[in-house]
Amino acid sequence: MKAPRRSLLRRIALVVLVCFLLSLPAGYAFMEYSTKPQFCAQCHNMVPYVKSWENSSHGRANVSCIDCHFEPGVIETLEGKFKASTQLVKYVTSTEGSKPWAQVSDKSCMRGGCHSARLLDGKVEFKLGRTSIAFDHTPHLTEMRRNKKLRCTSCHSQIVQGEHLTVTTSTCLLCHFKGADEDPKLSQCTTCHQPPEKPIEIAGGLEFVHAEYVGRGVACETCHSGVTQGTGEVPKHRCAACHAVQEHIDRYEDTE
Repeated sequence: MKAPRRSLLRRIALVVLVCFLLSLPAGYAFMEYSTKPQFCAQCHNMVPYVKSWENSSHGRANVSCIDCHFEPGVIETLEGKFKASTQLVKYVTSTEGSKPWAQVSDKSCMRGGCHSARLLDGKVEFKLGRTSIAFDHTPHLTEMRRNKKLRCTSCHSQIVQGEHLTVTTSTCLLCHFKGADEDPKLSQCTTCHQPPEKPIEIAGGLEFVHAEYVGRGVACETCHSGVTQGTGEVPKHRCAACHAVQEHIDRYEDTE
C-alpha cells in the first residue's frame, strides 16, 4: 500500500511543479504589465493623471510611473509594489479615497539618468510668458527656505489639473511675497529677473524702455499693479478640495 501512495504523491508533486513553472512566464508578464502607465489607467480615478503624463515631457520620453513613484533600489521597489497593491485592493473593494494621494521623493527625481546633475547645473532660465527668470536649484534644495526644507515637488507639483509636475507661479509667490516685510528682498521683482533688455512696444506704437525707469528707482509695482493680492494665507476649507482624508485635515496647523 505504501508504494502506490508514494507514487501518487510524486505525481501530485510533479503536477504542482509543472503548473508552477508554467505560471512563471505569465506571472512575470503580469508584473511587467503592472509597471506600465496603461495599467494604472485601468482605475478611472487615475485616468486624468495618466492623461497629463502622456502630454508631458515625461510621457514623451516614456518615463514610467514607477520611475518616479518608486525610489531607486530593490527594497524600495518592493515597498512601492506593496503600497501599489494595497491601493489596487482599495480600488477593487471601493474603499479608496475620492482623491489619489502620493509622494515623490527627491531620490526618485535625482536617480541616475534623470535629474541627477540638476544641483550642478547652476542657474536655469524659467520662462514665464515673455519674461525669463534665472532660477538656481542648488540653494533652494540644499538650504533652508523660510525655515523649511524644500523638496523637488515643493515647486514641481500637480496643483493644476491636466498639467504634469509643472511649476505654477502661485507656488513661487508663497515664499517670495507672503510676509515680505520680514525680508524685503524676497518681494523685489529683480531678485528673480531683470528688466527686459529690449524695448517693449505699447499702445500707439510707443516703445517703453524698462531699464530707464528702474535706473531712476521707480518701483515695478508703480505700473504692474495688482501683481499680488491678499496675505497668502490659505483658508482651511480650501484644503478639503484635495485632501479628502480627515487625518490630513486634522493636521492643518502642522506646516512641516
